[in-house]
Amino acid sequence: MKSIPYLKVQSLFVRTNTQDLEKQLSRAYPALKFEITPADLIYVGRDQLLQIDTTWLNAHCHKQSIILLEDIHRSNETSAIWKSLCEKAWVTVSIDFYFGGIIFLRSEQVKQHFRIRI
Repeated sequence: MKSIPYLKVQSLFVRTNTQDLEKQLSRAYPALKFEITPADLIYVGRDQLLQIDTTWLNAHCHKQSIILLEDIHRSNETSAIWKSLCEKAWVTVSIDFYFGGIIFLRSEQVKQHFRIRI
């Protein structure tokens, strides 16, 4: 989350059952707005990954949004969700770093998928 200033994130939507992340981020970045849609950055925790769908994501994103998903390879179901999201036409760049994934919706970007071994 140290890249929030670099990415110029102004609004963040956190979808997880734990409130600690939002509290930490609001202390570190007081100007950051939470629960505003569409959001610049959407964080989906491991406890919510099975509950999201494309309709929910589309309602919370704009054309420059970044989606951060936690624990994308926890099970066959979460891996299938990750793969399905990466194949969507509105996803231009996806980065799989095994323990999580990042999706970019930049329409001017050529579609690419990266796997990073950590």
